[in-house]
Amino acid sequence: MKVKKVLLVASLAVFSLLAGCTSESQRLANCEAKGISRDTCYLAEQNRQASMNAAYEKQALENAAAAVQHSQSAKVKTRHFNGMEIKGTSTGLSIDGKAAAVIEKNKDATVYQ
Repeated sequence: MKVKKVLLVASLAVFSLLAGCTSESQRLANCEAKGISRDTCYLAEQNRQASMNAAYEKQALENAAAAVQHSQSAKVKTRHFNGMEIKGTSTGLSIDGKAAAVIEKNKDATVYQ
């Protein structure tokens, strides 16, 4: 019995929230009912949609810029040798934070400087 009451209250809350939603045609009809021309109402509706899309796009770009991307840094392998910190990066090898240059490439090994 208690579950039915909770479901009833939840469904009433959802219906009351959805009752405030209006469609584009309803907004145009309300605008025309105020005595405003159909062209002006249509233009106002287009501007409303464009401003909402711009706000959504701005928020999406901000969210994308603030995203923490773990996968690129997850596989960084750091080795320590003779007091040096050696890391494999996307551009090659870095030693103590400085890019290492390849000075010799043999069949057995690659020599960095």
